[in-house]
Amino acid sequence: MEIGFLHCGPCSISLNSGFTVSRLHTQFGCHNNIEIRSSNRIDLHSHSNRNRVVRMLTEVPPAANDKRGKKKKKRRGEAEPDRAVTGTTLESGPINRPQSDRYVVLPDGEFSFRDRDSLDQLGLLDKNYAKRIYKQNVNHNLIWQTQLFAEQKQSVLFILQGQHTSGKNEVMRKISAGLHPNGYSVKSFKEPTVKESQYNFLKRYHEQVPAKGQIGFWIRSWYEDVATAVLRGDVTEEEAELRMQLIGEFEKMLMMQGIKIVKIFLHVSDLAAFQRLEETLQVPKYQWHASAADFEERANFFQIQKRWEHVLSKTSTDEAPWYVVPSSLKWIRNAVVSQIVRDVFSEMNPEIPPEQFARVTLTDLQSDQTADSTPPVIMRRTAQKTSQLIPL
Repeated sequence: MEIGFLHCGPCSISLNSGFTVSRLHTQFGCHNNIEIRSSNRIDLHSHSNRNRVVRMLTEVPPAANDKRGKKKKKRRGEAEPDRAVTGTTLESGPINRPQSDRYVVLPDGEFSFRDRDSLDQLGLLDKNYAKRIYKQNVNHNLIWQTQLFAEQKQSVLFILQGQHTSGKNEVMRKISAGLHPNGYSVKSFKEPTVKESQYNFLKRYHEQVPAKGQIGFWIRSWYEDVATAVLRGDVTEEEAELRMQLIGEFEKMLMMQGIKIVKIFLHVSDLAAFQRLEETLQVPKYQWHASAADFEERANFFQIQKRWEHVLSKTSTDEAPWYVVPSSLKWIRNAVVSQIVRDVFSEMNPEIPPEQFARVTLTDLQSDQTADSTPPVIMRRTAQKTSQLIPL
């Protein structure tokens, strides 16, 4: 703060900057005989202003590393090299990551939600540790998405299933947080309309399958037509068994076309589901999407859960297994799902083909510049690290 002309007799300091005088004055250990001469910038004749300036100059400044009163800066997740790409076993950041194989439903076996704890913390240290894993996975998934889009040979479809209040929409937002919007699509399936019921039940799903190089996120899928549809009475159990066979054949056809199918079921306990439903009614901004059907589903919670146990055990295959993710703790759920997505991309291992890089030579460009309208050019570095002229 500029306060005018300041003078200290023992230190022989006379400067115009109050801050500089304060540091030099206290550095010599002198705390007396400060003469403050009047200035037009601040009224030093006022008793309160004079005491305030003297107190500022005589106070010992805090240490350089003193962070009292400052908010702690949040530590963002660093992107460490991926083992599947670099082949190294060393990584910076969290090492004890969730193992995707731990959540797989074994094919041709009995499955029960009682064997899976929805509150399992999976050995993660704390909430901040899980958040770091989530942020690092999001950074890696963006790199994988870029390579998948450039390759144009594969695509991936993530199917999110779960009972009401399990967090399907929130998980979708968390996974797609770091992705480019041009490279993925989101589709939420409800009960089929009257027109959709007139066709094969797979028709409306087939139209939404992601194209080459794209990522698809489905909130609910064709498995609703063999799980909840049976409980509603729309489909008999015999028809549901036939539909599950058709779904298996349809998934094989999609995988033959280069579409990777990842099926994730969010497992939430009945207590956590009921608490979230109560919060939906109490928070005003969430009350609009609460309906009576939600409480009916809550009343039939265990019946719906038993039906899903049968569907998961029948439709989990080696090529497209089910992942049952504990979702009662949101920070555990987000870390686990992001790790599954990252492991799937590592298994697919998309690569940018060399022919996708720009390879316009200077000779070809000069032959095109014979025309009257010559497009502007810029310098770009190719894969061979050679500078070439590329037309815009």
